[in-house]
Order: sequence, then structure tokens, then C-alpha cells
Amino acid sequence: MQNFPLTQTIAPVKRTSRFAWGMMFILTICLTPTYSRAQENIGQRTFDDQGFQAVQRSPLRIAKGFQESPAGQNQATEPNNPAGAQANQRPADVPADAPAEKLTQPPLEIQQSPTIAGSGEAVTLDSIEAELEKVNALPESEDPIFGEIQSLYQKAKLQVTEANELKGALAQFRNAIKSAPEKLENTQALLGQTDGESKLPFNDDTPISELPSLKELESQKLENEIKLKTITKRIEILSPAQRQTRLTAIQEQIAAATLELEEVQLQLKTPPANDNEFFVRARRTQLLAESTMLRLKIEALETEADSLDATADLPAIQLEYSRKLVTQLTKEIAAIDGAIGRR
Repeated sequence: MQNFPLTQTIAPVKRTSRFAWGMMFILTICLTPTYSRAQENIGQRTFDDQGFQAVQRSPLRIAKGFQESPAGQNQATEPNNPAGAQANQRPADVPADAPAEKLTQPPLEIQQSPTIAGSGEAVTLDSIEAELEKVNALPESEDPIFGEIQSLYQKAKLQVTEANELKGALAQFRNAIKSAPEKLENTQALLGQTDGESKLPFNDDTPISELPSLKELESQKLENEIKLKTITKRIEILSPAQRQTRLTAIQEQIAAATLELEEVQLQLKTPPANDNEFFVRARRTQLLAESTMLRLKIEALETEADSLDATADLPAIQLEYSRKLVTQLTKEIAAIDGAIGRR
């Protein structure tokens, strides 16, 4: 049997083994999942806001404190889809291989929005006082932001008070519209009974012994002077020019209040710059109070304009009646002066 040197036998084997191992290495590289290598190479150590070392982040991370899958990325980043965001968010301290049910738990630092005073019911003085008591009871109530919060609540109180006054004015205008026909009829009757002559029980021909006492005459004169002053002012209001001026002013005030209301509604839809939950609550309460007040103001002005239209025929009759009363009171005051002189 022919003998071969040992080196001649082993050399081919080594070459074959190296070739086989090389092929296996190449196949291993090609078959290894790309995403695993990417995550392994790109993952890095980071630091949070306080400087403490945080968990390793993968290339799929798109928001601080959360890890998402590509399928849920669009939902999580859309502000109008909070449900989708919660379903695809992973807290930073949850391992990558954690069970799926842990992904549904929101992180502890996320809190629900506070209940807004006045969002579901009318803002009242009592509700504002209750909110102020809560704010004043807070340990951090000395913070400058709480001065702004208190100012907002004080402004809301003034607007609620004004709204209550507007309700009273609105009721008066509605009553004026309702009672306009009856008032017109009564004023016409009064006009027919007034001739502008003195209605005093004495005159220049009355004997001194039958005249009222000096004290009574002076009291009667003061009463008539007050009436005369009041009726004179009424005549100025009843003049056609004054009425038209008021109608023009009403339209201007309605336009201004409408613009203010639109601005308030825009502010209600716009998130505040300060996200302090007590500031957010106070700001919304104040805006709701202002919105209610402006709506009532617009309604009261419109109703006032309607009442002026409903009583369009009344001022002319009232004006004629008032002028006759002025004539009557003037004559009575002159007669009283004459009686006092005779005393």
C-alpha cells in the first residue's frame, strides 16, 4: 500500500473546512433579521430631563417615555385620536418583551383633565366663590400664577352680576312690548282729560282766610317743581331725534358685542398658554361668564329695539300729554307763589 505524507492528507481537509465555515458564516449573515441588527446597533443610552440614565431606546421610538410599533405610529401621533395613542404607547420603564396587556396602562404621570367649573352648568356667584375657596386653600396659593387666577374669578363675578342686571332689563323690555297696546290706550285717555289748566283748589281771587297754610303752600310748590323737572326730562327723551339716536346706538352696541362674543368663543376653543389646571379652570369659568353676559347683552339690546318699534305711536301721544302737564304745573307754581305772597 502506498503511503502518503500526513501533510498531503490534512491540507485538502483544512481547505474544505474553511470553505464550509465561510459559506455558513455568509448564510448566517444573510438570514439574520435586519430589524434585530438595526435595533442592536442603533440602540443607545440616553438621559431624561433630570439627568438620570434612562432605558435603551429603539429606532421605533417617536415620543418621550413611549415605544410604539410601526402599525400604531400614525394613530399615536395624531392629536385627534387619543384612544389610538393610548393603545400603542409603551411606558419607558416597561421592557421590550413585556406582555401586550401592559401597553394599555397609561403612565402614572399622565392625569385626566380636571372638571371645569361652568362647563356643564351656568356660572353663578356661588360656584365662583366655591372655586375661589379651593384655590385659596392650596399650599402654593402664594405663587404669582394664583394672583392671576383670583383676578379671573373676580372678573367672572362682575360679569355674572352684569348678566343678572341684563336679565332684569330684558324682562322690562319684554313687558314694554307686551303692554304697549294697553299703555297707548291709557295715555290717550289721560291726554283727553288734560287741558293744561291749573287744578289747584284756589286762585288769585280766593280769600286769604281760605288759602292753605304757608307750610302747606311751600310743600305743594316743592312737589310741583319736582314733577316739572321730571316731565321736562321726559320730553327730551320722547323727542323724535332722541329716539332715532338711541336706535342708532343700539345697532352699534349690538355690532360691538357680537364681535366681542366671537372673540370669546375663539378663546374658549384655543388652549391657554399656561397649562396650570387651576389657571385653565379659572380662565374657562371667566370666559363662560363673559360669553353668557354678552349673549344677554345682545338679546337685551335687540329686545329694546323691538320695544321701540312696538311703541312707535306712543311717544307722540306721550309728548303731547307731557307738554300739557308742563303748562299745568307752571300755572300752579305761579298760583302758589301768589298765595305765598299774600300770606
